[in-house]
This record gives sequence, C-alpha cells and structure tokens, in this order.
Amino acid sequence: MMINQPIKTVSDPNTMHCLVNPEPITVKGIKTFHPAFFHIYSGKKDIIHQFKVVAEKKPGCSLGAIFQKTTKDQNWMGKVGEPKGLLRNDPHSVRTRNKIEMNLDTIREKLAYDLFQELGRGLFLVPKTRLSLQPIRDPFNLSHWVANDWVQNGITESLRIMSCFMDGYSDLAHATTLDGNEKMGFMKYLEKYHRSPETILNPEGHSVPLEGIMELLAVGRCLADVDLLGGAGLNAGFIWEKENRSARAVKIDPGYAFSFTHDDPKNSSVNFVINTKRKLGERRDHLKDLKDIQTSTGNLDTIVHWDCLTEKQREKFIAVLLNASRYLESKKVLSLLFYREGKFGYPDPSYTEVAHMPKEIAKRMSSEMKEWIQWQLEIYAEPLLQFRKKYPEQLLRIHYLDHLGELALPMKKETFPIRELFAELILVSDKDIKKNIIPEVGSFKETIHRLEYSSQKISLDRLFERHQKILLLGKAGIGKSTLCQKMAHDWASGKLWNDLFDVVYWIPLRQLNDFSLKDTAFLDGVIPHLFSHPFNPSKKTLLILDGYDEATDELAKGVDHLLGTSPFHILVTSRPGKVDQLVVDQKVENIGFSDQQIQTYINYFSSRHQKEIIPTTTGKELFALIKENPSLYPIAHIPLQLQMILSLYEKTGSVKQTSSLTNLYQIMTSELYDWYLRGQKKEEKENHFLRLGKIAYLGLQTGKLIIPHKKVQYLMQDPPLESGILKKIHGNQLSYCFVHLTFQEYLTALYIHFKPMEKQQKFILENRHKPNYQLVLAFLAGLSYSKTQNIEWFFSTLYQKSNTMMLLHSYLLELTLRCLNECIGLDQPLSCLDALIQENPTIWDTILSDGYTPPLSAANQRQNQAFYWLANRYPHLMDKTGIWVENKEVTMTLGGLTNEKNGNIWPIIFL
Repeated sequence: MMINQPIKTVSDPNTMHCLVNPEPITVKGIKTFHPAFFHIYSGKKDIIHQFKVVAEKKPGCSLGAIFQKTTKDQNWMGKVGEPKGLLRNDPHSVRTRNKIEMNLDTIREKLAYDLFQELGRGLFLVPKTRLSLQPIRDPFNLSHWVANDWVQNGITESLRIMSCFMDGYSDLAHATTLDGNEKMGFMKYLEKYHRSPETILNPEGHSVPLEGIMELLAVGRCLADVDLLGGAGLNAGFIWEKENRSARAVKIDPGYAFSFTHDDPKNSSVNFVINTKRKLGERRDHLKDLKDIQTSTGNLDTIVHWDCLTEKQREKFIAVLLNASRYLESKKVLSLLFYREGKFGYPDPSYTEVAHMPKEIAKRMSSEMKEWIQWQLEIYAEPLLQFRKKYPEQLLRIHYLDHLGELALPMKKETFPIRELFAELILVSDKDIKKNIIPEVGSFKETIHRLEYSSQKISLDRLFERHQKILLLGKAGIGKSTLCQKMAHDWASGKLWNDLFDVVYWIPLRQLNDFSLKDTAFLDGVIPHLFSHPFNPSKKTLLILDGYDEATDELAKGVDHLLGTSPFHILVTSRPGKVDQLVVDQKVENIGFSDQQIQTYINYFSSRHQKEIIPTTTGKELFALIKENPSLYPIAHIPLQLQMILSLYEKTGSVKQTSSLTNLYQIMTSELYDWYLRGQKKEEKENHFLRLGKIAYLGLQTGKLIIPHKKVQYLMQDPPLESGILKKIHGNQLSYCFVHLTFQEYLTALYIHFKPMEKQQKFILENRHKPNYQLVLAFLAGLSYSKTQNIEWFFSTLYQKSNTMMLLHSYLLELTLRCLNECIGLDQPLSCLDALIQENPTIWDTILSDGYTPPLSAANQRQNQAFYWLANRYPHLMDKTGIWVENKEVTMTLGGLTNEKNGNIWPIIFL
C-alpha cells in the first residue's frame, strides 16, 4: 500500500460527522448513518472531527477507503482490521464475522500501531492513527463482495483504523540500493543477501543511510508481526530526511502483529518461529536458525538470516530487544498498553459497545506478549550477553528510562511522567549573575526582574554548543536536581544530546559523602561505585556533578581537579556560595519557572485525570489567583513550592486562605504531617514539629545545609521524623537535609516561638543583624501575632538599642516591613516605632536596597499588609508617593510606582 498514492475523488462525497441521534441518509440507494468519530486514548478527550470519503483504497484484502477531515486537507487511510480471531473463532471467516469481532480486530490493529510507536521511540516512524466509527458502505465499495455480505447480515457500520498520510512516504518496494555498481531494488537485495541494505539511493542518485530499518525488524520480532515488510515490501516504507541526505524507515499496516500463539496442533502457523520450535507444517515454513527474522507470510526468500547480518546491524537489533525486555518487569505497564484502563469507550452511551476491549482479552494478549518476549530473550541470550558487556551505557539508558521518568507529587501517592509534566527551566547567561552571587531569599522585585528581563536565555539543547565546562547555579528547591534528572532521562530516550554524547553520567554528589576516593582517580572510583561498570574513557562523555555545595571536602577537591584536567564535558550544579574558585567556561543560573511555565505546569497538574482540580476553576483562573496573592506568587516560580501550592489547592479548593507566608507554611507543614503520619494525636504532632524545629535551629546555627546524624541523633528517637519535610541522606555517615531552606527557617521560628518570652527576645537580639535570619524573624513575628494578637514586644525587642551594635536604618526598615507583612489584620499602633520616628524624623526618606523609600518599597515587594498598616498609621507618607488609600482600596497615580520595562502600574491587591 502506498500512502502517497494518487487520489481518485468523488464529486459528491459522503461526509461523516457526529450526531447524538444519527439520522439515516441515502448513498446510491443504500441506507446508512452519520457516525461518531472519536479519539481513544489520544490525549484529546471528547474531540469530534468530521470526515468525508474521497477515494477508493488500493486493492487488497481489507475493506477500506481514503478519507479527509472536512476542516483540513489531509488524507487518512481508513480500513477494517485484519481478522485475527481474538474471540478464538476462525479468523479466516471474513464474510461471516460479526460486528463485535470486526471492532475487536480494528482495536487490535490500533494497539499494534501504538506499540510500534512505543517500542520504536523515534528510531523509525509510525503514522498518526485514530479509531473511527464509519459506515460499511461508501460510494467506492458498492460492488465489494465482503461489504455486500456484511450489509446483508445487518452490519451497516464498524470501527475503522484511521492512519494519517505522511508527506513524502514511499513503500520499500520502490526503494533502490547499490549492489556493487549495479542498481537493485530493496526487496531484491533482501532476497539475494538475506539482510537489509544499509543504504538506499536518494532522488539525486547518491547512496544515503537508511535509518531505523534494523530497529523496525527488532520491534516487529517483539510484537510477532509475521508480515512486517510484506512479501512485496508494501507494509513498510521510508521518508527522506535532512534534505535527502538520509532516509528513515516507516511502519504501516501492522495487521499481522500479535501472532504470539497458535492453537492448532496439527497445521502450521503463520509464525515461522512457532513452526520451527513445535515442528509444525512443512520444512519451508521453518527457520534455519531461530534467530532468523521473518518479514513476510508469503515470500520465504525475504527471511533475514542472523548470520548474514553485519555486526552493526546485529547490535542495533539487540539494543532494541534489550529495551523491549523492560516491559516484562511491570504487569501494570503491559496492562496499560493493552487495556488502556478500560478507556476504549465513547461518551455517548449508545456507542459504548462499539469500542470495547474486554478485560479478559486484554489480559490474555499482555500475558502472551510477555511469554513471547521472554522466549525471544532466551533465543538471543548469547548476543544479548555480549552486547551488555560491550555497551554498558545502553543498560544505563534503560536504568534512566525506568527510574528517572517519574516525578513524585507532595502529599500524594501519584507520580507523573517527567517528559509530560516538567516544563523546561529558564537558564540565563553569566553576565546576568551579579558578582556571581545569588541570594537564597530574593526580593519580589528581584524575582520578577530575573524572570522577565534576563538578557539571554539558554535552551538545554544548546547548552554545550560553545562551552565544555559549565557551572549551573540556583537557589535551594529551584529544581537543579530535577533538571539533572530530566537531562539524564531525555538523553536516554533520545530527545537530548544524542549526537553529542555516547554516555551521560548523572552523579548526585551527596550520595558519595561516605565514599572515599583514597588513591583512586575520581572517575575510576565513582563510576564503578554508582553504576556497576568501569569507566570507559574512549566514549564521548558528559558528567553531571550534581550538588557541589553538598559535597565533602575530599569530593570537592576531586571535582576541582576534574574541571582542571578532564577532557570530558562537565556540568556542575550548586547552590550559591563558595564556587568562585571553580574553573569553568560558562556560568548559568536556573531561575525557575516563568509565568508561562507556571501556567503550563498548572495545566498539566490539573488535567492529569482528564479533569481540572475543581470543575469550576480553569488552570488560567488558578494562575490568576496565585499571581494576585503576594504570599504565593513570589515563591510559585520554584517548582517544589508550586507543587505544594497546587497539592494544597487540590485538597482544600482554595488559596485565598494563605494570606501570609507564615500562614502558608503553617498549612503546608500541617498537611504534610497529616499525609505522612496519619492518625497520630495532636500532642504527638506538636512534639514532632518541635523536634524538627530543634534540628532546623541546629542546622542554621552551624550554617550547614547537610546536618550530620551524630549532631542530632538524640532527637531521632521513635516515632521517626518521617513527615516529608526532613530528608535522609543515606550512607555510612547518615545525615539529613530539609526539603527546602524556607521549611528549615519556618520550623526554626516555630521552635523559638514555643520558648519562654525571654528566650525569644534573646534570639531576636542575637540574630536581628544577620540577613540570613530575616525570614526566620518574619515567621516568628507572624506566629507571635497570630497567637496573641499582640506584637508590641516583638518590635520593641527588634528596636532595642545596643552598646555593641547599631543597625542601619535601611536594614532595620526592610526587616520591619517584612515582619509587619506577616501580621495579618494588624491595625494597632506600635509605640516603639513611633519613638524611633520621633528620634529620626527623616527616617521615611531612607532609600532601601530596592531603590525605593519604605512605603514604595512595601508596594514594590507586594507587602500588602505592611503597606496598608503604614498607610493607616502614617497617611502623610502617601502624599509624596502618588498613592492614596480609601476604604482599603489602593490607587496609584501615573507618577507613582511603575513597571520599569513597559510603564505598566504594579497592581496592589488586598485579599
């Protein structure tokens, strides 16, 4: 069958579309119905398309026609599935098949297309396919004997497997190659040499590589497609790529796939492997070697002989077979591939029986496939063993695909495919990183500036275009390790850097903290330790050294030496800090999600069950809610924080209750606890958080991200601290880290909050001058006010004079605004602040670090509570700003605070 064959059109085509109650129409005297066209497991739920018949199908065994979408000039082949007897009836009784059998055979062929797509993974191509309910009759088959028999038996419509035409497609029957200096057809070459040619002639007459043909043969063997190419080469083909400099194999018409078994003990099977093993039929229906590959049911000369293949062809075949073995490890995967969780259905109840795959048949097919592939692994056991020894990186690919493809959601048992859920993070060039320092807790203005005005964004696929040694910086929780996971997974699946690197090693340095290099070279020690095979320096290698800031001094020295001496490409990730000494070619920063990527992430999250988080709220509306909330928006660009916000939203149905950062972390820690430690008493919960708070406090005191077990082991008695907030780092030297720095800061504040007043005051005095304690103090202010509605003591302590230290007014005011913003509902005066103003009448003219005076700074940072309190207590401040407040509504003049880039006024929102 040629997908690009000429179209013979009809002047008045029969247009097919969906009606709730189909009305009969007449096509040359034959009654039929407008049917429903529907996608099945296609990712486009409930989308209805209109089709029209435009041409007859090229002659063949199956009933079919050429269709076009009425909305797009694109041709589709639509045919009834090959009879395979899934109900264990005689598959050759084509004329007497009932409607259920016909539909099952069509679903089976759709499954075959999907599995060729899944196992091929872009190595060869498969046309887009859909299932469609179509009339048996059309203007081109009025004299077709099978169609007449079906209509006479009362079958007026059935499912069709619809395959979209591919531009430039040609059958293998039309491919030519060189045999010495002579031109020879592809199939003639196959018959003569019993192997596929590795090159074919392009339209200019040049030999170019034919990619994917051996991979297609391997997948065909895994799926027991015994007519893979067809005797004449009409069941597969190719398209030209790279301006005709190469060709790529294409699989069409998998009607004979899934020939896994044979029930007749006397007569031969169409599957020559089964015939050879069970000695069925005549000698000509057997294989000389079970490793030989059947490509046709009728042309015995097209059998591919294993001993005729080149070494390169064998290795390509074995690599795909090895990948297919992954599907044996999970019953869930096989069940999904065949049963689709029962989603072979249509919203209209009247069509439910049309697209139904019985669970017992799906289970039987998946069981047969598992047994079949296991058998193939036994047949090819020796070549597989040799391949594993020669190419350990292929096992690494499989490991990445099987173990790095899922992202866990907080407070849920669910995981999502990283390829579908993860939105690419933004990377900016080194010149946007001021003094190579990235603050752990940036201001709202800084966050927006980095996300919107970064001068140079770098996509992952271009990361190593000009540089070999790269340092990737990013705040805690921003997604550095998740990005590394995606890099490794995308390389393994062929989506990223396949032309650049033979092997990619993702090395989380924190996992090596108990590993001693001794006198061993870094790679010679680490690679066997983590990946169970020796390092091969002859490969084109990328080393992803993840978490330099978490490495021991010994490991850090190993990384330093590697960067200075290694010829390989290296990517080092780290939180900001002592990384200036690293010798790299380029520094980039991971700054998190842009607004568009937040929306994309929300859409993925909310539609993962084909429904939104709550039916009345769309992803766009949810993003608007987050953006309007000054506590949520500044942290929503951090993937981990966004995941937690969405999980909370799904659980509670609201984000409006998160009126302050303190309130948000109260809810998140409580929900995490309830999820991980369900059923414990309130007293146990409070004790749990106090122990976590003590650990957080000790960690902040030492200034270490990684907290050694020996320092906190007395706090680790039963019950264990498994709440999703504190993570174990396993090894001989057990240690811990918090899931994000902000959780550590909140829990530190919570720990201090439960201490007597005098100890809280001592903590404030000891840490008020430390910038890295600002958020802790803000959390402490929020906790104190929410409990007592009295915050005077807190600010009095904050402003207390000291003989040894004098805080700068700019620093003190920034800290004041941050703390005030956590005191939601505060409207009482603060006499200590009044006293400070009396001593320093011009204090409100102080320019803060963001370039604004305090009121404008509060507006700029979206510190709405702080701004509103200032406006109420000191209304004269608003006169100079162009901002005025009336009934809690904030208005800004055109001369007021504006967006520096486009002049838009920053919105000031009160929830």
